[in-house]
Amino acid sequence: MENVISKEQHDLAELGFCRCLLKQHRFSRINERLGKRQHLSSAELWLIYAQAQRNLGDYNNAQFGIQRALSLDRNNIDIQREEKAIKMKNDRSRTYDPIDFDSYSSSLRNEHSVYNILSIDGGGIRGIIPAIWLMSLEHKIRQPISSIFHVIAGTSTGAIIGAGLTTPSLTDSSKPRYQAADLVEIYRKKAKQVFSINENFISRMRNYVLKEAKYLDAGRHMLFSDYFGGSRLSDALAELIIPAVKSDSNVTDIFTRHGSLKDRTKNHLLTEILMCTTAAPTYFQAYKLENVLYVDGGVQANNPAMFAYDHAISANCNCDKNRIRLLSLGTGDYVSDSLNPNESRNLLFWAKNHQSVLRVLMDGPQNNIDLHLNSVLNENYHRWQIWLENPIDLDDTEENSINKLIDLAYGHLEEMEAYDNRHRLGLLVEKLQSSFES
Repeated sequence: MENVISKEQHDLAELGFCRCLLKQHRFSRINERLGKRQHLSSAELWLIYAQAQRNLGDYNNAQFGIQRALSLDRNNIDIQREEKAIKMKNDRSRTYDPIDFDSYSSSLRNEHSVYNILSIDGGGIRGIIPAIWLMSLEHKIRQPISSIFHVIAGTSTGAIIGAGLTTPSLTDSSKPRYQAADLVEIYRKKAKQVFSINENFISRMRNYVLKEAKYLDAGRHMLFSDYFGGSRLSDALAELIIPAVKSDSNVTDIFTRHGSLKDRTKNHLLTEILMCTTAAPTYFQAYKLENVLYVDGGVQANNPAMFAYDHAISANCNCDKNRIRLLSLGTGDYVSDSLNPNESRNLLFWAKNHQSVLRVLMDGPQNNIDLHLNSVLNENYHRWQIWLENPIDLDDTEENSINKLIDLAYGHLEEMEAYDNRHRLGLLVEKLQSSFES
């Protein structure tokens, strides 16, 4: 006798499967399963449908789905929170106007106060995600980032943001030259300059055949020179930490303002340090600084949070590890099974999957760092990260991709706020402001 599955069992199985897809951020798969169905069996399925549509950027269908969910269960707290997250899109500030920082005064102290640390991952064009988050933080707290955090660590694209927020103004060395909004504009308008290619046909064929560096250094160097000019590491308005990896030995060098003040031979131009930490393998050639070849710091420290934490304790004798607050910003990550374990690891395999291999090398250790710092700092540790449904390469400067990243960055803030997440921006602002007063 054949087993007959009841409608109730089928609906329960469908709900469980869609929950799994939601956990794996497979929003398009959810849309394929639920999008064509006019009558879903439960409020929870409509909720999942609405969440998927919001994450896909289809806010009209998200609104439709959440209204159907509310019609079936108006008292469900998660449905109410999702409705709030969807509505928050209409309140987004699309302006990138500068903030008047003329009246601010930094209240950060190294003694008797919470020690604030900011860490920013590497990730190429995806750096626009933490740039938008920091722009929102500056707008909320009405102070520059360099006056909020004692230590700012950044790898690769994160180092560009960190340097940008701590480089002093040309007219007033006590104030930053750039706000986070200025850095958002770099990603929106100047990203293609970073990834400049040689238009010569022979050079491009040579690159394709020999798998040499994909991009030239010229555009990147020009951008850094334009924005940072003659500024040196010791000029930074906060303790700045930038990792880069020695190409010949795979040893990570940590460039710090503290080190540059103690040893003037380490007081390099920010432009040169940024060239080192952004020299991503296969994308750019290794960069030479004082006869040492460096590659992207993300090879070993794509998430520099642990370096920042250790440095804060070792370099500052007044830093109480029990009063450290750390905000760690990711640039979006993607977990896939494209590296088939049964496939032969020959040269063709590595050539076909070099993007995935590079992603594993750079992003793999970050989860261990996240778990460790969460266990050490508990409520004083905040990790903001977006999990991408589909990978966005670090050199994807197409307008559609950038707009997608912008939407995801705002959407993450809205979701944390609507669901009253303990990491939400509003709560973080309250904690940071309390550290000024303590």
